[in-house]
Amino acid sequence: MEESVIGIMKMNMFGITLIGADICGFGGPFTTPDLCARWHQVGAFQPFSRNHRACDNNPQEPWRFKAFHFNSTATYMDLMKDAIFRKYNLMRYWYTQMSAVSFGNQTYTTAYKPLFFEFPEDQGTYEDIANNVMIGSALKTSINVKNLTQATTQFYFPKGTWCSLFAPIGNCITMNASQYVELPSRINESFVHLREGFIVPMQDAQGLGARTTKDLQNHPVDLHILGSVRVPGVPNWSADGDYINDDGETIVLDGNVNQYHFRATYSQSLGETITLQVNQAMYASNHLDNTTMCADVNQADLLGNIYIYNAKSLKKNDVYFVQVSYDDDIDNYITVGSASYDTATDRIVTQMETLLCLSRVFRITIRNLNTATQ
Repeated sequence: MEESVIGIMKMNMFGITLIGADICGFGGPFTTPDLCARWHQVGAFQPFSRNHRACDNNPQEPWRFKAFHFNSTATYMDLMKDAIFRKYNLMRYWYTQMSAVSFGNQTYTTAYKPLFFEFPEDQGTYEDIANNVMIGSALKTSINVKNLTQATTQFYFPKGTWCSLFAPIGNCITMNASQYVELPSRINESFVHLREGFIVPMQDAQGLGARTTKDLQNHPVDLHILGSVRVPGVPNWSADGDYINDDGETIVLDGNVNQYHFRATYSQSLGETITLQVNQAMYASNHLDNTTMCADVNQADLLGNIYIYNAKSLKKNDVYFVQVSYDDDIDNYITVGSASYDTATDRIVTQMETLLCLSRVFRITIRNLNTATQ
């Protein structure tokens, strides 16, 4: 399993991006519940995820482990299903990463990579490579691929703020210097952290009842944001992210793809304001509805909600208005919902009254009640 992580990184370096290992192992007569569960967690964050074995070996599909109990509340099959749903939750992000590679962007390197690709000057990133993996530039996984019985593991984090995307949702690690951080690493415990300064598109696949990637196209996308402070000591931050969406089948890209770039900024200079600017590099003109003026290839071109992490560190208020502008006139906006602070996850979470067509949106603004007008 450890060797598969390194091998997939190497293949990505060679330009072969869509690559993955045989989850649970290929050779040998049988796997074990612990190994198969952990390998599903590891494999879920690799570009190509497939449970696969030699034809003469014992079967190892997740459902074959439903009679094996990890504890009183979960079977090993449950652990594997949870890992698979995490891959589905991040499918919009993964599709964006793989699309960017296929577009041949000269500034884009690879999707599955060691920490030192993002932090080449940090000497600590050259150690313990297999346990610390970057997915694109925005996400870091912390999964022990070397030991299945270790209750806790020291994982390396470059300096800055990193927030957990999955349970425990919103738990953030903030460090002024790079260091190892001890995290739980039992078979049911693995971590994915959002890097400060980034925006990632996600969906709640399990909550949506999605069983295929096609199902996910029938639902809106959410944006998860973790800002990076621009000027130390000043209450402001910014974050950037990309999102690419098409029907997953059309080969001709012209007029059939929406490629968005998001930039979020936070400021207290004129009250408390979070602004999300939407720019498009590619526009799905073939899907334009002249009535709604929305060029949505499918429902995944619609925005569901926005989640802003590490909110307590800067926020002043707990309740906000959410407003949308369809042009660059700062006085021309429509109130489309509200947002509130969730103490359990330390996030500001929007509650939209309507889905927003991303191909129409110019700017989304989240304002505190003292600075917003209806």
